[in-house]
Amino acid sequence: MQRQTFLYLTLLALLVAGCVTPAREFKLHVYPEQVTAKAKEVATPLWYVPLGPALVETLSQVGPTKTLVNLRKYDRTLSCLDTLLVDNQTGQVLWRFDRSAYPEAFSLVGQNAGRLFFRGRSKGRITLLSIDEKSGREIWSFPFNGQHARIYPFMEHGTIVASDASGKSATLLGIDPRWGKPSWQRLIPRDPDLGMLYGAVADDDRLVVFERAVHCLSAKSGEILWQHQDLIPQKNGPPPVFLEGQVYFVDSKNRLTIMDMISGRKLQAVSLPTDIMFSNIYPLSGRVYL
Repeated sequence: MQRQTFLYLTLLALLVAGCVTPAREFKLHVYPEQVTAKAKEVATPLWYVPLGPALVETLSQVGPTKTLVNLRKYDRTLSCLDTLLVDNQTGQVLWRFDRSAYPEAFSLVGQNAGRLFFRGRSKGRITLLSIDEKSGREIWSFPFNGQHARIYPFMEHGTIVASDASGKSATLLGIDPRWGKPSWQRLIPRDPDLGMLYGAVADDDRLVVFERAVHCLSAKSGEILWQHQDLIPQKNGPPPVFLEGQVYFVDSKNRLTIMDMISGRKLQAVSLPTDIMFSNIYPLSGRVYL
């Protein structure tokens, strides 16, 4: 009897809900009025480029008049992984580069003397590529040995500084952008727990690198200009900040350390609370916020 009563009440509730709730209609290929009205407000594009079965992954400016478009497939069965260079004025596709050899990642890392430099990733391996800006033709490629390769900011004189890290060591490289060959190499110790090496440009030649110590080296020659073996970045600390010739970081003794990037002189070291984990450093108007 209780089971019959329960079923009856359930059916009654469903019936009432059906009467009270307004019915909904789903129509295919019909836009809501709001969408239609909004579409009328959008100006007609000056030009457009059909992309096919793909999505835009990144857009990068190449000079004042060109845009680099990285495409990625939105379905595993599709293979549209081109990189396009488009003229901003006309919408003309100047060239397409097939990046299917680097399906995991493909990003622009620098421009120099009419060449574009890309960081490609395939099966966990990193490759640096040089592509001619006018034709889209690959000029050279440089494969890294380790799985933790990084390309640092470009120098004005064109040398490409990169790190090829594996295990407990890292090789710093100065790569000639014309031929894709290392002009110098320097081996430094590495702490795998620190993850990726941090680095930043101090001036037109000096590069400051963090890895189990703080190193400043010449990008042209690879010569160590100064270093502090006693200053070790904190493993779980915030990433270093490079600003106006100074570097801010938290060291292994939980101190906020400020250094001059040119001379390597320590400007200040402030002990931080040990019960707080800091994620970012913000220098602003003579103060430092964490």
